[in-house]
Amino acid sequence: MRKNVATLFFLLLLASPAGAREFLNAFMHVNFGMSYGLIAGDLINYEHNANYFIWGTRVNKAGHYDLSYCLSADLIPFPPLILGNESNALKIGIRGCYRSNYIRQNLSVRLSSRYEFEFGGNLMDYRSWMAGPVFYYCPVIRSDNLEETYRAGGGFTFFILYGQIIDGRLRAYPSMRDMEIAVPIPYSTSITGYRIDVGIGAAISFCSINIGLNMFYSMLTFTEETRVYQYLERRQRLHEFCVEIYVGIPFEWSRIPLLF
Repeated sequence: MRKNVATLFFLLLLASPAGAREFLNAFMHVNFGMSYGLIAGDLINYEHNANYFIWGTRVNKAGHYDLSYCLSADLIPFPPLILGNESNALKIGIRGCYRSNYIRQNLSVRLSSRYEFEFGGNLMDYRSWMAGPVFYYCPVIRSDNLEETYRAGGGFTFFILYGQIIDGRLRAYPSMRDMEIAVPIPYSTSITGYRIDVGIGAAISFCSINIGLNMFYSMLTFTEETRVYQYLERRQRLHEFCVEIYVGIPFEWSRIPLLF
């Protein structure tokens, strides 16, 4: 194991950072992203109905959303596949990521035209390790005859990721507890399960970094260690549509052969 790590470290030393405006020939992209997700599922409906009336007054606004932070790395060491009449290119790699998710519940209670109160908190938070294939597609490439390589300043990504939930916890009725209203006990439990992401992204290379946007569908399946909701099963499923912005650093070999 130590020998393999030392070999990888030596290879990284031989690599040089990518030059300006390079998207295609990087053998690895390291990205940091932040995402916002809209959520649906039986648990969300249950929480929404439980908070529909507070203090005998209809809730003015109630919402659930998912905020997450992600550190990912795309390993794409294989040469690009040049398509068409040398006008576009495709690369295939593997993406791994570590993500922290915070599912929030916020609601607003308006007692009169002058008095409105905001309540909320984390309904669920968890971490996850994920991995899966990633495809890089460059619709426009350019040739550099001096180096006999092709380059691109941007493109699209397609990815499918699967991973396990770690360090997950569900805390029911966060708005009620924020208002110091009594809630059923127990209201907190650890959770385990898995997550699947399927999405598309676009990025451009600016100077020596990448700036990108991902849009993806996420399915979260989890099981409560202790049953919290009386009328729901311990095993639950949530669906999300997420938008993520990220910045990344590409790393490029000093020379990569082409695949013809």
